[in-house]
Amino acid sequence: MGHEVRLLALEDGDAALLFPVQEVVGMNTRSFFDRKAARKLAAFIKEWQPDVVQANAGDTVRLAVSSRLLYRWNVPVVMRNASTISRYLNSRYKKWYYRFLVKQVDAVASVSQVSYRDFSQTFPGAAGKIHLLPVGIDPAAFIQSQPYKEHSPYILHVGGFTFEKNHQGLLRIYELVARHCPDTKLLCAGDGPLFREVEQTIREKQLADRVILLGQRTDVPSLIKGAQALVLPSIIEGLPSVILEAMYCGVPTVAYDTGGIAQLLTPATGWLIPAGNEQAFADSVVTLLTNNMNGVQERLQNAKQLVETSYTMEEVARQFEILYRRLAF
Repeated sequence: MGHEVRLLALEDGDAALLFPVQEVVGMNTRSFFDRKAARKLAAFIKEWQPDVVQANAGDTVRLAVSSRLLYRWNVPVVMRNASTISRYLNSRYKKWYYRFLVKQVDAVASVSQVSYRDFSQTFPGAAGKIHLLPVGIDPAAFIQSQPYKEHSPYILHVGGFTFEKNHQGLLRIYELVARHCPDTKLLCAGDGPLFREVEQTIREKQLADRVILLGQRTDVPSLIKGAQALVLPSIIEGLPSVILEAMYCGVPTVAYDTGGIAQLLTPATGWLIPAGNEQAFADSVVTLLTNNMNGVQERLQNAKQLVETSYTMEEVARQFEILYRRLAF
């Protein structure tokens, strides 16, 4: 849209990003307060003179707030609320600390209706700061990609190996599915702190020939296009962009009703399962795989239309621009 965007990272890494990181702060995220990182951020703010600073997770919000208070730079800070924050505030101290942080930011960009309501209920005093701004996808990335052929036929899971994504539950669901569809594999794309634990469970369940851990991937559009279904039995979610990607590609999605997923998956667009009901989840996947579910194509067409109307990157960027202009000018 013609605006300059600079990306500042807390730590170094090797993830493939759409555009490069300009600088790395080098923040010690295990420390309550990293004065060196706060000073470094303040120096970049002074040098770059941005109109808005967006902080995308707990550590970045903590750094932005502490740096602004300590070094007195005066730029609006937007806090990205991408999940149900109340699920993470499991102590009185955390609740108190986050109330303090929320008071310091200028706006909160909540990713889904559920995230919006949860944030409003958790921090009633912040109601006037909260805005509903979803995620979006870039259709061009999918138009140009070809379906992944290896390991076919397969169902696909995409997500970091963290407790929120519920890989252990996913494996139990797959075992139920495999009883009826033994030739269908489960492919898992992603990495994270629980990767080795999940790998060990796969060995113990003797599923190594049917559950394939792909690790971090840069070809997710191809993986989605080649899948018979996307499965997402998460415990906690905001508004998963991978569901939007599957909807755009015409791939059926089966997911737990958690976070903002019900905002995307309805009886008209997908298959939404009561959270924790592994048997119902598996039954829906099996019915999809055996082509015994009526109205599949109609749901897939409705799903794609929803994405094209409300969840493209261009539309979401337009909504963010409105918020940024309101704060900066």
